[in-house]
Amino acid sequence: MKNVILPFLASVFFLSNSERAECQTLSEFNWNSNPVTQAVVGPNAISVSSSATSTSGGVGGTNGLNPGTPKMDINLVLPGSTFDVAGIDMQIDFRRAESQGNFFSRGSGFAFGMTGGNLYVKFQIQNGMGGTSTINSGNIYSIPNDNSFRTYRFIYNNNTGIAAINVNGVSVWTYTANQPGLSMIWSNANMVIGELMDATGNNVVVFDNMKVQQVPPAAALFVNFIYTQATRKNGVNEIRWKAIHTEPGTQYIIQASQNGISFSNIDSVAAKGITGLPNEYQYNHSINLYNNLYYRIVALEINGKEFVSPVMKLSSTDKTFSLDVKSHLQGSTRTLFVQNPERGNIHITIYDTNGRLLRSFNGSAEAGLSQYVCTATGSSPVVVSITHDQLGTISKLVQ
Repeated sequence: MKNVILPFLASVFFLSNSERAECQTLSEFNWNSNPVTQAVVGPNAISVSSSATSTSGGVGGTNGLNPGTPKMDINLVLPGSTFDVAGIDMQIDFRRAESQGNFFSRGSGFAFGMTGGNLYVKFQIQNGMGGTSTINSGNIYSIPNDNSFRTYRFIYNNNTGIAAINVNGVSVWTYTANQPGLSMIWSNANMVIGELMDATGNNVVVFDNMKVQQVPPAAALFVNFIYTQATRKNGVNEIRWKAIHTEPGTQYIIQASQNGISFSNIDSVAAKGITGLPNEYQYNHSINLYNNLYYRIVALEINGKEFVSPVMKLSSTDKTFSLDVKSHLQGSTRTLFVQNPERGNIHITIYDTNGRLLRSFNGSAEAGLSQYVCTATGSSPVVVSITHDQLGTISKLVQ
């Protein structure tokens, strides 16, 4: 039997309630008129080059941001503190007129833009051990030089630890951190739009419709969900969950995602049994795709409230594993026993029933029974979620 002490995770997130949070817009510009420092949402720009101007030629016949003449870099500077958030979602419409420059940049630690005509991003996040990890995508997409606007979007979801870049809504790059709950690290510098971008002196609009949002806190885990699991069996994706519905008319919506960030509804199941008592559910998703596929369940009550399950990464094998948590408390110490059919890497997270992350741990699991000792989780019920790199994810409510 393998014994592992579960360390305390320094970075935690808090939720104000158990309803799904809305995205907060931090900054928005449309550059439909001068001065181009005027924001639609958020603070106005601190400064911009003297030649930058609003002219016709933007998206859909509107005005946009033109570097102007004489040839100068745009360098629209925004207060950096506006963007000091754990997770971010930023997008901008861009038409290429050069091969180098950044849509967004902040100090030496963050840049989202173009080098040699290729799209790239560089950003920093916590490494889960008190330090910082720098993520550099390298060249991921050749930006067409065809006089057409496209929407370039970068998202880092700190709740899941997943980053993505989309072009016109199509994913061109993803990254997954070694654990969820890791926040972005920002320098004290200001945010700059259009660093090194001057349209090569062509006096044309290159930017339009910029919007930056904060990724909301993770939707709270509610005691509806006693366990969840997704595995590949007999050619179908089998999603299982056990839940308690608290309102008549509750629907469980099954959602799927290929990147763990953007989820789409695939079906719904009506809550069964008696309100307040646990019931088990199974849904078979007949789809050939299973590699890097994610699922989650949304409990939708008739009053409009939504409660979201932990994200389940689909197992690519018919093998399953069980989670048996012995809630033997000595002080505030819990002991977890996990039956692993095969060796692999695991990630354990522990949440309270309001969705607050209490502990997180990465490690290796041997085949057979493994024991994990979790300190200082308290005596209240918790949701334990374990992801095995070969076997998928299972979550369970522990009293």
